[in-house]
Amino acid sequence: MLYNRNALHRLENQRATARSAIIHVMKSTRKPPASTLAKAPAKAAIRRAVASSTAIETGQTISRIERSLRASDGKFRNLKLAR
Repeated sequence: MLYNRNALHRLENQRATARSAIIHVMKSTRKPPASTLAKAPAKAAIRRAVASSTAIETGQTISRIERSLRASDGKFRNLKLAR
């Protein structure tokens, strides 16, 4: 009978330890508050990324492509980029 009590006691301790470990993992995997999330990139950063990518593909200079992108900014002002 003593053996069964010891085994039962050990099992209860293991369950309590596992439960506390699960709770610890759940607390540590929460999402950070919205204020610490990354900000959306600025239009200038997007323009620079598009220009550098296009420059690699076409062989033109980044500054030339950036100028043409800036010049055409007002062209399609009513269209929005997908998010």
